This record gives sequence, C-alpha cells and structure tokens, in this order.
Amino acid sequence: MSFYINKDDINGDGSIVLYQRPNLKNPKWQVRLKIPNAKGYKTISTGQLDKSEAIKWSRNKFFELSYKVESGGSLNEKTFGQVFDEWKDFYRETNTQVTKEFVEGNINIVERVFLPSLGSQKIDTINDADLLTTLVKYKGKRNKTEVEVSNRTRMTYRFAVLRLYDYAVSRRYVNQLPKLKIGNAKSTARPHFGKKDWDKLTRYMRGWVEDTLKGEGEPNGYDLMRHRQKFYLQHYILIMANTGCRVGEMRDVTWSRLSQSVDGAGTPSVNISVQGKTGSRQVIAQPVVVEYLQRILDYRAGELGMTKQEFQSKRMNEPIFCKPDGTPVGSYKKSFDKLIKDADVAFSDDGKKRVIYSVRHTYAVFRLTAKTPLFQLAANMGTSAKMIQEFYGHHQPDDPTYVSSVTQSNQQSKGTPLSFLD
Repeated sequence: MSFYINKDDINGDGSIVLYQRPNLKNPKWQVRLKIPNAKGYKTISTGQLDKSEAIKWSRNKFFELSYKVESGGSLNEKTFGQVFDEWKDFYRETNTQVTKEFVEGNINIVERVFLPSLGSQKIDTINDADLLTTLVKYKGKRNKTEVEVSNRTRMTYRFAVLRLYDYAVSRRYVNQLPKLKIGNAKSTARPHFGKKDWDKLTRYMRGWVEDTLKGEGEPNGYDLMRHRQKFYLQHYILIMANTGCRVGEMRDVTWSRLSQSVDGAGTPSVNISVQGKTGSRQVIAQPVVVEYLQRILDYRAGELGMTKQEFQSKRMNEPIFCKPDGTPVGSYKKSFDKLIKDADVAFSDDGKKRVIYSVRHTYAVFRLTAKTPLFQLAANMGTSAKMIQEFYGHHQPDDPTYVSSVTQSNQQSKGTPLSFLD
C-alpha cells in the first residue's frame, strides 16, 4: 500500500514534491523539499486543500529555507538548550585524554553563561552578535547585574561555547562555526590580599579554628565536625597562598604526589605534582608548606586512628584535602566567602570583591615583591611570563638583582615520599 497519492514533482528536479496521504476524507497537500547545500529533506504540511495554493506556499517555503541555509542555518531545528543536553554527554564521553575538571569546567561555562539567555532559541537562528553580547557581559546569578568580563575570561568563554558548536556542526544543526571575534577590554586581575589584610586574615583564622573547641564540657560531634571543616579550610588557604596552585589543581592532589625539594641553603621544601589546564607540572612550594602538610598529616592520621607509618602504607592515594570518608572536597568557595566576610577582609582597598582565586593572586604578588624572577614564577604557576607582567608587573621591584624564593633544586627525598614529614 502506498503512503502517497497524487504525487507531483513540481519543478521536475525533486526540489519540491507535493503529495497527499491516502484514506483521508479531505487530505491537505504535503510537501517534501530538497534544499540546496542541506542534508536530507524537509517534509511538512502545506495546510492547503487547493493544489495551486499548496504550490504557491511550497515555493515560498523553499526560498525561505534556501535563504536560511545560505545564511548558516540548518533544516534540523533544535534549540540551544536541546543541543546543550546532547553535547554535554557527548563531550564527557569523547574527551578522555584531558582532565575531568577541564571538561566539566567547559560544560559549566556554557550552562552558566550562555544557557540562561539562549537556551530556548533555535540554535540556527543565533548569530555572532547574540553570542558576543552574552559572552562579553555575563549576568551573575546572585545580584542579576551584568558584569563586563576581561579579555582573558572572554577567551575562556569563547573556547567553551565553540566546543558545543563543533558538535552542532557535526550533527548539521548549524552549517558553520561562529567566528566570535573578541574585542578589547581592559585586562584586570582578581584582587589579591595586601600584607595588612593577609596578616589580619591569618590572625583571625587561628582563633576562628580553635573557637569550635572552647566552651563548657567536652566538644561534641558537631563541634568536632566544625573544627575539622575550619582546620582544613585554614590550611587550604595557607598552602594555596604559598604554592600559587589553581583551585582545580589542588583539589585532586594526593599525598603520593609530594616529593622533597631542597634549596641552595639546604632548607627543605616540597614539590607538588599537579595536573592543570596547561598540563602536568611540578609546583615548588614555599618551605613553610612542609609545616602545614605535617599538621594535616598528623590530623588525618589521628582521625583514622593510624600511626604515620600506617597512613603512609595505606592512604597515599587519598586527596590531601578530603572529607572524613576520604573523598575530595568539591569546593571551599562558600566557606571561603563567609570566612573573609567574618574576618572583614572581603573587599580590597579599591572596593573589589575578593574570591577564592584571590589567594593565588596573592601568591603572585608576594613572590614578585620578594624579587622572584618572572619566568621562574610563571613556570611555577603554570602560566605565561607575559600574563604575570601584564597583571602584576607593577608589583615587581625595580632592583634587577633577583634573589628567588621560588628557586629550588628538584632533589628527591629517599625512602617514602612523605619521609621528610616525619
């Protein structure tokens, strides 16, 4: 049995084919359109009972869709949100050679920055101007105000959304990638902590941690839980400020990634092997980090009822910053925001809100002030000397004689990787 009756190839080339469905009392004319430079067919109802009206309607639709395809559109119409739902699973499954944090970071950017304003729009109707408007002025969740982002952040957003468009092109939801030419914006670094506010924060944290164990009677389980959370956040901040690691890099650092380093004067420090967006590298920590790691090791071994030797034989692959069950802490962002608010150091002198990445920027400023060579600092932070110079060059002393507090040899310790913490 045929699914078509009264089939008619209007132009004789298969571009417009009218037909009716059988077994209908008043069948309306259907049309199958073959649009140049588009894959497949577009089959729709003309909504017309009269054939001449159906032909007229079909020709108008043919030219409308032809123009749409020529302009970069597609016959496979899907919303940006629908494409996002498909892409995020595909992106996770096909990007196994990079870190999970990198993949999830790009998905999060598209979901947070682009999806709220573009999610309901047909993806083939979104043009460069729509994307650039969303990319340049990101509307925050909390205060709903538009914030013009820096060039560096724009490039990060651009990279993420183009990964979605790679997928959209491969599925023929759009015919080409958007160009997204990024204009110039004033480059600004996140605010760091000046020495005065940094000293104020570190003094505050000492009492803030111990307050949970004070009061009448023995500390109960809730007190101990709060003490643990505060203790780990305190040491997270101290270590981040003395290594310059990115938040995502520190999250998955395990004890097995530590090794000993000794400077020219014989002062012991620690190398931390991190995996970040620029690949893997060895981060050379400030010597004081040895003391901070020793405190965490003592705390965690005691929490598990283990000796240090037992801990080193059984828990080396555990994240340094972990929950009681040994899984990594996902984020300290909210706890950090509350801490600096309570410590009255949430804003810099010029009124900029500090964020958890401000700790990394504090490291950069303090190291430059200590006359650390630019290229050594950039290598340790996993970034470019140009970026360091651009954002922090004004913190660099004029004295050309640099005595690096980062320069360390990569001499490895003997025995277990944590033997230098004994």
